[in-house]
Amino acid sequence: IKMVWNPIKRALLSDGEIGINSFGKYKFERNISGKIELIKRRSGDEFTLFIQSPAGSWYFFKFQRGIMYTVGSDPMYNKLIKDNVDKISKKDDYKLRVANISAKNQFLRGLTKK
Repeated sequence: IKMVWNPIKRALLSDGEIGINSFGKYKFERNISGKIELIKRRSGDEFTLFIQSPAGSWYFFKFQRGIMYTVGSDPMYNKLIKDNVDKISKKDDYKLRVANISAKNQFLRGLTKK
């Protein structure tokens, strides 16, 4: 992944497609559309990832202050996350939450601002 500094957002942003090698034991080896953003803040670092398949399905992840927010275009994925939030979030150092689609839209709109 090629990362470039964005002085306006004071963040590192990915440039170009994102290469994925594998998911668990499954080899994938593809480049897909997406964006990664890393921001260092006094309140805590933030990591945001948006990926989109050529077929149009997408997934959004944002990690900040010990909470991973995620949402996807697949209703089954969203239901799986929603149904298992409590099982995954039992540890004090990591919590999982379903993100709002508006958070994804805000992230994508912010990428187009100069």
